[in-house]
Amino acid sequence: MSPATVIVGAGPAGLAAALFAARRGHAITLIEPDGPPLGATPDEDFEGWARRGVAQARQGHIFLARSTRVLREEAPDVVECILARGGVEVSLGLKEPAANILARRLVYESVLRRVVEAEPRVTMVTGERVTGSITDLHGELPRVVGVRMANGGVLPASLVVDATGRRSRAPDWLESVGVAPCVEVAQPCGFYYVTRHYRLRDTAEFPSTSVPIVAPLDYITVLAFPGDNGRFQLSVTVSEDDPFRQRLLVGAVFDRLLAELPVGQSWLPCGVPTGEPKTMGKIENRKRTLLSAGRPSVLGFVL
Repeated sequence: MSPATVIVGAGPAGLAAALFAARRGHAITLIEPDGPPLGATPDEDFEGWARRGVAQARQGHIFLARSTRVLREEAPDVVECILARGGVEVSLGLKEPAANILARRLVYESVLRRVVEAEPRVTMVTGERVTGSITDLHGELPRVVGVRMANGGVLPASLVVDATGRRSRAPDWLESVGVAPCVEVAQPCGFYYVTRHYRLRDTAEFPSTSVPIVAPLDYITVLAFPGDNGRFQLSVTVSEDDPFRQRLLVGAVFDRLLAELPVGQSWLPCGVPTGEPKTMGKIENRKRTLLSAGRPSVLGFVL
């Protein structure tokens, strides 16, 4: 029996790759440092799931029509489970079926994680980290044939897929075994997010479900994210150089600012805060490729 495909990272990308490949008959080993969701309710998943490896886990997310369409084609049971968990499907009103799903990231992801964990061809390895690759250097090009684990173990692989995100250590894994460096471009964005979560008041409704809801101003951008189970998030992006940015971490100040703006005036009366604002910084766009002049630098490894 040939080794399984190893996918490193069980965020939405790694989970989807594992599910789609497993349902095509492939054996998958999925490695993730963070444990599984344990909440009995969507709110417990959102508040209690320790996703330490995902800085943006509790920031606002939009699941656009393309992702919903792909899920309906590949795994319609996942979509139905998300809706049963309180997600909201919003039609775009087009001739072709197209819809966004409104949900908090950790509610959406917890459904996908549970479905993948139950998939017979997927083996989940949790609480473990990959620290390097095992590479065969005898061919014309290096070939990755497995991964090294933090516990000292070695895991053979027919293919390794890196789904660990923008802070991936994969470039270091490959360079340490003689593979040419990844071609990488990083673009700092110069701002950070401040997000506060709310639940709808009794009998209140979302002012809008036509996402994205974005109000750009000269000094900040305000975003609203309607979600599952009558929950929504309001976010502000503010410059990293703004001398008053830390004040927005105080809930009363955050709401006072939004109350002066049209988006806040529409949304704030509908909701009750469920906690203090949360922040996420050091935001950047990052692109990596293992191609150089159209030629791969390594085989058996996918970013």
